[in-house]
Amino acid sequence: MALSENSFFKRLFSKAEDDKEKKTFSFKNLIVVILILVVLVIFLSTIFPKKKSSSESGLNGLSNSFKSLEYCEAVENRLECVLKNIEGVGKVEVFVMVDSSPTIKYLMESNSTTNQNGESGSTSVQTTVYEARNGSIYSPVVEVEILPKIIGVLIVATGAKDSMLKATLTNIVSNVLSVNISNVEVVEGK
Repeated sequence: MALSENSFFKRLFSKAEDDKEKKTFSFKNLIVVILILVVLVIFLSTIFPKKKSSSESGLNGLSNSFKSLEYCEAVENRLECVLKNIEGVGKVEVFVMVDSSPTIKYLMESNSTTNQNGESGSTSVQTTVYEARNGSIYSPVVEVEILPKIIGVLIVATGAKDSMLKATLTNIVSNVLSVNISNVEVVEGK
């Protein structure tokens, strides 16, 4: 096999005697080299698949922190839209603080088997995580995503000079978000 490969490559890259033969032979060499490279790239891409980015996988902490930020921004925007429609509030900005990242629970199945050997026995548990395929990418199936708990809210409103309005805003936000009233702060803005 080594001799035939060696002679193949010698013929492949050997110089031809006349110009016409040289041009056609070099063109054939170029085509063969390109085909070998294409096959090599395809082969290597199957051995070393492309790694998933954090936005695709959804499994690492960075992705979860972005989800927390998106969740906070969505709550803040909704609160701002509602609170600015209350008479006397004026311009309003809301800041929401959460205690953690979202918790993601994946769809799993656990099977346990017990082996009894006399008086002593052993139990083994095998857990299977279900995956969904999207093209060539497999990702775990999310069973439930638990949003983070809101632990504090800051409201800055231009109309917060009025103590009655402050109390109203505090009560509204406390009830809507199920946050302890002591964790809601309303301050006057510029």
